[in-house]
Amino acid sequence: MSEDWHSLEKISIFDGLQDSELSEVFNLLEKENVPKGKTIVREGSEGDDVYIIVSGFATVFKKVKDKNVALCEVGPHDCFGEMALIEINTRSASVQANDDMVVLKLTHAALLKLRDVEAVAYGKIMYNIARIVAERLRSSIDKIKEVLWVVVSLS
Repeated sequence: MSEDWHSLEKISIFDGLQDSELSEVFNLLEKENVPKGKTIVREGSEGDDVYIIVSGFATVFKKVKDKNVALCEVGPHDCFGEMALIEINTRSASVQANDDMVVLKLTHAALLKLRDVEAVAYGKIMYNIARIVAERLRSSIDKIKEVLWVVVSLS
């Protein structure tokens, strides 16, 4: 990759990593150019990696009764796919590029390699992923409360 590891300092999944740890992580990442309109991950498909957005925006959506329902938009410095990285399970949502994008991919295999060579960095990344998942869960709960309030109000 032509960029250097300093570009990772702004990305929340890498919060708290020291320079040497960021350099090690950078060497494990795979850079991908994603064209506008491409579905990067598809709900229900197998997955075990996380994507970090360098540039561009994408929509996260879920299929509900054969319709795609947008959940949120993600952009530079955001990540997606972290649940599949942790669980090694099927994708819980789809993500489609709104623009031409550049993403960095951290595979499960690369994360395990990091665990073996930089255990402290691995721990920090896993903590950051847990924090991101908790933030998204809290946001989802707030949205559910709003929907329930409307339902209760209409009753």
